Amino acid sequence: MEIKKILMVTMQMGIGGAETHILELCRALIGRGYTVHVASRGGSFVPELEAAGAKHFSMPLNTRRPADMFTCIRALKKLIEAEKYDVVHAHSRIPAAICGYLSRRMGFRFVTTAHWVFTVTPLYRLLSDWGQKSLAVSEDIKQYLIDEYGVFPDNIRVTVNSLDTEKFSPDIDCSELKTELGIADDSFNIVCVSRMDKSRGQVPLLLARVAGKLREKYKNVNILLVGGSALGNEESVIPEIEEICAGYVEKYGECAVRLCGPRTDINKFTSLADVFVGASRAALEAMGSGCPVILAGNEGYAGILDSDSLKEAVATNFCCRGCEMPDENRLLCDLIALIDSSKEQREQLGKIMRGFILENYCLDRMADDAIAVYNTAVPMKKHADVLISGYYGFGNTGDDSLLTAIVGELSGKAPELSFAALAKDHRKAEKRFGIRCIERFNVFSVINAMRHAKLFVSGGGNLLQNGTSNKSLVYYLFTIRLAKLMGKKTMLYANGIGPLYGDKAVKNTVKIVSDCDLITLREPDSADFLKKNLADSDKVLLSADPALLLAPATRERVDFILDKSGIPKDKEYVIVSLRSVMNKKESISDTEEADFENQFASELGELCRARDLYPIFIPMQVAYDSAVCKRVCEMCGKGSFLSGLSVSELIALISRSRFVCGMRLHSLIYSLAACVPFIALSYDPKVRSFAEYAEMPYVLDAPAGWENGMLIRAATDILENADAISQREKIKTAEFRRLAERDGSLAAELALKD
Repeated sequence: MEIKKILMVTMQMGIGGAETHILELCRALIGRGYTVHVASRGGSFVPELEAAGAKHFSMPLNTRRPADMFTCIRALKKLIEAEKYDVVHAHSRIPAAICGYLSRRMGFRFVTTAHWVFTVTPLYRLLSDWGQKSLAVSEDIKQYLIDEYGVFPDNIRVTVNSLDTEKFSPDIDCSELKTELGIADDSFNIVCVSRMDKSRGQVPLLLARVAGKLREKYKNVNILLVGGSALGNEESVIPEIEEICAGYVEKYGECAVRLCGPRTDINKFTSLADVFVGASRAALEAMGSGCPVILAGNEGYAGILDSDSLKEAVATNFCCRGCEMPDENRLLCDLIALIDSSKEQREQLGKIMRGFILENYCLDRMADDAIAVYNTAVPMKKHADVLISGYYGFGNTGDDSLLTAIVGELSGKAPELSFAALAKDHRKAEKRFGIRCIERFNVFSVINAMRHAKLFVSGGGNLLQNGTSNKSLVYYLFTIRLAKLMGKKTMLYANGIGPLYGDKAVKNTVKIVSDCDLITLREPDSADFLKKNLADSDKVLLSADPALLLAPATRERVDFILDKSGIPKDKEYVIVSLRSVMNKKESISDTEEADFENQFASELGELCRARDLYPIFIPMQVAYDSAVCKRVCEMCGKGSFLSGLSVSELIALISRSRFVCGMRLHSLIYSLAACVPFIALSYDPKVRSFAEYAEMPYVLDAPAGWENGMLIRAATDILENADAISQREKIKTAEFRRLAERDGSLAAELALKD
């Protein structure tokens, strides 16, 4: 399905950073041939939207009043039905909640952009909906969505507040503005662009307070405050500023501060400025205009921006979150420092600012990000074409990644398909995965979902095994059998089979699986088992884990995580993934497991000290793996424990490590995806089988069968032959990815087949 028609929904289109972002995004998309409509309360940017070719629909989207929200629900429902948009894109919490409600009932593609961090109440957390996919304008806002709303990290793409660098340029003629405001050519102009309500207007208020001291020292200083209050009931700071200004007039006979009101010609003000004071989108616009910037806002104070401080500013989208709060003394000192600097020094600082914008904040980047999210969003239709069963919603990073990979592959091959998954806590899972989810143990809901599906997929992972419990095997066999009884096409998607204990388990598995229309298996042992036991072995294909197709997170994202976790970025890492095996049928004793942990920690610590390596312990399933990872990390005497990573983040972190030492199968799969060598700690046959399939020879039996010195010998061989191993892995990874892509094509073909 080609996406060509988009509806943007936001609270208002008055002066503001989010509103400017929407305006520029609309212009960029229209320039690429998309049809864009906007629904909002309205505001001063509406004429510019319409001049760019976007149609605007006025609705009271800026209020929480129930009556107005119901009015918006009815109006948007009617508009979406009439216009048949390919994507609905919401830009703040109230519009997102309304659009999310409608999306679940109407089944359209729904994405959001998060522009800011807000206080979260239990009610907001309950009502908020961040769509099937989300954009965040900074890494810390992405983290806010993850921490506060439980949004799945891999469903969030970080974008930028792109600028039209021709519009925001040092070459803009501001002579008319000078004439309008009566500003002399030799004036030193300090400009601040901001909303003027209490939640955003503290910096304009501070500028008004320091204006008297500046005017006493510099007679030619002008402070231009641009902006108005929001279209709401929030208290404005303008009366307080006016009162301060009246005091200056009474004392000095004049005032350096000018309240310029809300304007749409911001580029002329930033071109006029000798120094800009502000934050967020307005600061970026000033940087694009080649102006020195004092970064300050209601979230904090970063001071004078230079090449050294830009990286920290980017992490919070130039909003200063986490910085000390602004105060009059710091602001006054920085203003004096810039006023006293030479014109050449300010111009050089301005060139650094504009160069940074030209390199990182072009309009194409913002449009590319939005289009990528539109194309990967999946309509949340009431009745899905493909129903997927697996160990989803239990907090297991590996299994959750499989659902993301399977949906991504199938939707890429056949965009017209819709998807649903059987998951634990289906409402929470829907927000996490961005597709329709069905409570996995609600038989009536499962039957209803199957009744409307074209294809039932059991995948991926080792679902058909009773090594952990017989109940698990019974459940997954039951769902396959139920799908066949209802006449549905069925597929085992990149599964692993076993371990199977008992003749009855083997017999039932073979009998039910034999009715599947297509079977792909992620390692040779499972494929050999079914080929030997099925009459029709032609439908059994050796494949590879779909998680190998997942893209790594950006370097900026990994840097943000490491900074947030206090992990040094200048080390050579070893990624360690351990788990307890006490819940396995072939269990070992507490003493044996404790002995293994001590021996492993001792060897790892010795290795890391000798080679100057830094171990990072990562639980693949937080509830079950965290305790053992923390214990061994502490015993090792070196390293960090890091949890809560998405698969894309984990693959990106692994790519920066020397090797991985893992018990969990998916830690090894992600290592292969990153083309990084691994040492497999084989507690289960599937681990050894995968390592052999990947042609990685470093397989250590653990906890049982552990021998002192094994880890150091394997790691030494990897470190001394890293280049050759990495080259071999790249070849194997490419081969596995081709197999995984083939699975997506076969599944899509099966779903569309009459």
